[in-house]
Amino acid sequence: MRDLTSQRTNLLLDNEAVGRLGVVSDGDPYVTGCSFVHNDGTVYLRTAPGKRLSAIEAHPRVCLEVSTWEKTTGEWRSIVALGNARLVDDPETEAMAIRLLRDKYRRITRSRLEMPPDEPGEAGVVVAIEIDDMTARTSGTGLDDQMNPGRL
Repeated sequence: MRDLTSQRTNLLLDNEAVGRLGVVSDGDPYVTGCSFVHNDGTVYLRTAPGKRLSAIEAHPRVCLEVSTWEKTTGEWRSIVALGNARLVDDPETEAMAIRLLRDKYRRITRSRLEMPPDEPGEAGVVVAIEIDDMTARTSGTGLDDQMNPGRL
């Protein structure tokens, strides 16, 4: 197992569609899949009222895990990011986060469909996670540009 370079870390954050958000709900761990976007050390996601949002409001310390597995090589890459979550209440920041989310998912899905306009506050709440600790690792078993000579 090796650390990922910052370039590979950013590629993983930019190109993976689903992250897993870990929160504490009623004293228990609670992990759910989420769409997310990373921008300048902050992760943005949207959520609707419910268990996840209630948990974030009660205990803002959260964990985001993002990973991928290469079927052809067996190599996996994983990021674990820790930070404090907050509800975005500034309309300008909320609109920016929505735009970034739409741009990311339009790009990775290669969708040519136009998405309807979305006003802040319409489809749930935007949450910002200020990342203060992050680890990024790879199994290193694949034939990638970081392959050490002699590992074959």
